[in-house]
Amino acid sequence: MVETAYTINGMTCGSCAMKIEKAVHAMHGVQKAHVAFKAKSLTITSENGVGRQQLVDTLANLGHYTLKEATDSTQEPAIYSVLVWGILGGMLISLIFYLIQAFGMQSWTLPIEFMTDNWYLVLPLIAGFATQAGLFRAIHLLTKHGGAGVVAGSGSVSGGAMLACCLHNLVPLFPILGVSGLAAFFAAYQTQVFLLSIAVTFTGVGYMLWKYSSVKRACKTHH
Repeated sequence: MVETAYTINGMTCGSCAMKIEKAVHAMHGVQKAHVAFKAKSLTITSENGVGRQQLVDTLANLGHYTLKEATDSTQEPAIYSVLVWGILGGMLISLIFYLIQAFGMQSWTLPIEFMTDNWYLVLPLIAGFATQAGLFRAIHLLTKHGGAGVVAGSGSVSGGAMLACCLHNLVPLFPILGVSGLAAFFAAYQTQVFLLSIAVTFTGVGYMLWKYSSVKRACKTHH
């Protein structure tokens, strides 16, 4: 489903809004249409989008109504909103990483030293996750629906990979849990696991960039 929004000029009363809404709803492929008279807005939910010229022709047959440029998915997503999501995503994954380290090391200060010493491995993971969060927001703003499924695959993989990197710090608990061999493995191959995590993270970034481009092209095609 595709949701699009437009601004309509020329409406003089609520009857105009009702007339337009009924006509647009009757168009092929339109599942839902809503016209708000005071806001001068038209919101359409359709199967594959509705061509702009079709809407212009429909409005012309109804009266002297004009359709302004789309105000939703065909626009570039708000840069401020995308940046905020990216920054919050980076802060969130940093906090998770720190808490896991603190829990495993039984210290509030040692994780800071660990992250400082291994910044060249930690920062790419944080940056990759932050980028995914920003791209998720950009895709969501373009489509106005269904964005969660995109980050569900790539974002959760990154978080899981980072979690795996920290497991070696839980050595004191693993003998109790009966998985001391797993702790030893992560302790021995920490750098390799970090590198694999970075590769997985940026594979997710690449996928989301491709998804963003695909959604953007689809929106332009339908408008």
